[in-house]
Amino acid sequence: MSGVRPAGSGRHLITCACCGRRRPHKARGWCSRCDHRWRYFGQPAGGPPLPGQGLPPKGSAPHTCSQPDPACAGCDLDRAWTAHEAFKDRYRAKWREAAARRDAALRATRHAGHTMAMSRRGPYCLSCKRGEPYLDEMAVERAVQGQPPSRLSPAEREAAVIHLRLSTPLSYTRIAEHAGCSERTVIRICKANGLLRKQRSLAA
Repeated sequence: MSGVRPAGSGRHLITCACCGRRRPHKARGWCSRCDHRWRYFGQPAGGPPLPGQGLPPKGSAPHTCSQPDPACAGCDLDRAWTAHEAFKDRYRAKWREAAARRDAALRATRHAGHTMAMSRRGPYCLSCKRGEPYLDEMAVERAVQGQPPSRLSPAEREAAVIHLRLSTPLSYTRIAEHAGCSERTVIRICKANGLLRKQRSLAA
């Protein structure tokens, strides 16, 4: 097969027979993107759909074959749709497995020893739940002094930001450094509690 092999690559550059772009060869005269699209859409006999397109709608190629016929466009479309849906099911299963592993690792590190609960979106931590009534006053005091602990609950961080905003002339950036969060979080907390400069000037 003719083609130029780019430096550092194990594949020849070709003009893809599907998309017409100059890319490394993957298989059947197609680039890797078109080959993946062909597999994703169930390996239709006519080759991969063009970029940005998918399979024709189900039933758009009617047929009356009693047995699957490889030469029948309707049979090939039905088979491609079945393979395409099976491919998506396998992809979703792999995604759910990866999400479960990620959640398990998060529970074992960041939420170790915390109280966990289940929801439709997966497990969440009750100990880190926004707005929890319990506040560790020592943690808030450390944050006010600029030495926040390794973990602050959202309620503790909000209390520290409010205290710094009311009792010190520090800027949003310096408050964020004290509370161990971003400046955007500080502004959001101040806006929710009416502590922005504009809100305070209007109140005065």
